[in-house]
Amino acid sequence: MTNTEQHLKRLRIRLTLTYAVVMAAALFVLSSYVIRSYVDVQTREAEASLLEAAQQAANVVYFNDEGDLVVDGFYDNDLQYEYPQLWVYEEDPEAGELRVAAKPSEDYFEEADLIGHAYGLIYDGDAWTYEHWGEEEGRSIAWSRGITLTDTEGNPQRAAILAVIDPQDRLSGYGGFRNRVYAFSVGLVALSAIAGYLIAGRGVRPAARALEQQERLIADAAHELRTPIARIRAVAEGGIEGDQPPVEALSDVLAVTDTTGGLVDDMLALARMDAGGEPLAEEPFRLDLLAEAVADTFDDVRVEGVETVVSGDPALIRRAI
Repeated sequence: MTNTEQHLKRLRIRLTLTYAVVMAAALFVLSSYVIRSYVDVQTREAEASLLEAAQQAANVVYFNDEGDLVVDGFYDNDLQYEYPQLWVYEEDPEAGELRVAAKPSEDYFEEADLIGHAYGLIYDGDAWTYEHWGEEEGRSIAWSRGITLTDTEGNPQRAAILAVIDPQDRLSGYGGFRNRVYAFSVGLVALSAIAGYLIAGRGVRPAARALEQQERLIADAAHELRTPIARIRAVAEGGIEGDQPPVEALSDVLAVTDTTGGLVDDMLALARMDAGGEPLAEEPFRLDLLAEAVADTFDDVRVEGVETVVSGDPALIRRAI
């Protein structure tokens, strides 16, 4: 493998790696956004289900004309068995603190500080979703959302309904979803690397052709110029040693120089045609006469040809002969 081929191969690999790194960074940002959006959607759906459950209980739990909280409808409608679980808290006038007025048949969230949320709702007007953390589990064990109750005239009373849910019910598929997104992203990066390698190959192909043409031009020039340079050296040495008069030697050198200049022009024209920068000349001419003219430049070469008309570039055909 030549140095040029090695250089182009390294260039192709660098382009592929650059393309893969850029694609990986873009997919990482996109994957993070998708995963975060998934969590946000699940969270909003969970909050909506909590609020809907709390409002359902509020439709059957109410204050009567005497100001007493009536919770019979809570049990008549089997809300104690519903999920999200429902809790009803009211203020005990005698004790001056909150007490449970209605609750689920089985408490799934014993560690959650639900009464603390009820205090926040009733006394502080807090209305957002609370997240309860377990001390031993070190994770969120419950989400609760509540609404406060009003009397028959719409005045707020010191009572509230809480709906409670385990966040894992909504986010249990988070791990699998995240792994699928990341696996899909890794697959896309691998495919993009393959595509980048192919695209980079197509991208460096013109450069490879240009370098090959340049190397071929240099090799051809070295081959073609070897003979005229040797002739110039021989004529110069003959003039120095007195084999022929200096004027005659310089004339021969000048003639060889003119021939060499034409050779260089022909090679440059050929290189431009190889690169597509110059069209090939097309004209009819007598090939036999051209061959005889070339042969006349040599002392011991004679050509006898028949009349032959061809179409092409006479200068390049002369060079070929």
